[in-house]
Amino acid sequence: TKTAEGLEPMREMKQIFIPPARQQAFGVTYGEAKILPLTRSINAPLRLEPDPAGLTEVSIKAGGGFIVSMDVGFPGQEVKKGDRLVTVLSEGWIEAQQDYLRAFRESRRYTIENKNAVFNNLQAILNRNRQRIRLWDLNEDQIRDLEKLATESSELDVNLARKIKNNLEILSPIDGYVLEKNAVVGMRFESGQRLFLLAPRRPLWALHPYPRKMPLAFALVI
Repeated sequence: TKTAEGLEPMREMKQIFIPPARQQAFGVTYGEAKILPLTRSINAPLRLEPDPAGLTEVSIKAGGGFIVSMDVGFPGQEVKKGDRLVTVLSEGWIEAQQDYLRAFRESRRYTIENKNAVFNNLQAILNRNRQRIRLWDLNEDQIRDLEKLATESSELDVNLARKIKNNLEILSPIDGYVLEKNAVVGMRFESGQRLFLLAPRRPLWALHPYPRKMPLAFALVI
């Protein structure tokens, strides 16, 4: 066992001489001492994926139908909130509009006349129809257009059927890009069937392609 006394002679040694042949065998090299930053770049393969929490599925939950026209051409296409994605002809869409127009018109009429149990009942009917109409994934502007149509028309308006839209435009609910496209013109779809999967631009997850070796991931905002 080495002791402090045994190490003392080593502290008194000023230099150690190693023959040049031994230095060559060790691979000893010489250079001028400099102050340099100790950094190193490492290149590693990574896979960028969208944040799963931001993925948005686009489907029509109120009924099936047919694809009339497409505004999305390919996966990866950039879209903005409110952009038209697809136009569809869906069973029940015309009836849903008529029910909502009727409920909204009746509610407005009783609001002007008086507020009583009849009005409260009509208001409850309007709220139910509003929830039903939202199953078609309408945004607030589309709902206001329906209410404007109800305000400007009457039950005796013979042109009301022409003013009601036969086709339904599905608009993008977010800013981002199309991650998945499952629709083509003329295709029939069922209620709840995924037509598109949208992803936000950021944040992105940088994932190692070999999860067994590196199971961790980190968020990369670009």
